[in-house]
Amino acid sequence: MAAPIEDISRRTNDMFLYTGKGCEVPGDVQHVQVSDSVSTIDSRCFASCSSLRNIDLSYGLTAIAEGTFRDCPLLNEIKLPNTVQEIGRRCFYECSSLGKIDLPQGLTAIPEEAFQKCTSLDEIKLPNTVQRIGRSCFEECLSLRKIDLPEGLMAIAAYAFCKC
Repeated sequence: MAAPIEDISRRTNDMFLYTGKGCEVPGDVQHVQVSDSVSTIDSRCFASCSSLRNIDLSYGLTAIAEGTFRDCPLLNEIKLPNTVQEIGRRCFYECSSLGKIDLPQGLTAIPEEAFQKCTSLDEIKLPNTVQRIGRSCFEECLSLRKIDLPEGLMAIAAYAFCKC
């Protein structure tokens, strides 16, 4: 008799399906797929998932809460769908392997400490819709060598690029 899909997922770490609130995320998860029914990923949902390498985000996703991917040292690339309009404070804080991120059009602000200590982040292109970069947003992004700032940018808060 074949093992249930959930058991295979836990045993091999092939894929974990995130279905939203109340969904318990295993700490050793490596690959995550966000269900199409999810519009917001909960605060700190994947925080400190030390094995998380990649995540497939659904096109129904509109918000990623505070600290969602905080301290995921192996997460190296993420593409936010164009439906995402808001990312939370410290969303990718200390994702030390994150080298690339595609930010969606429609995002108007990058909150404080969103990418702080993403030491592998080397290049970022901000969408034309971004008007504000929060305090310490890219602080200690030691590899950051290029950033394209949009013409409509109105405010860059203190320490946004400190120690870059």
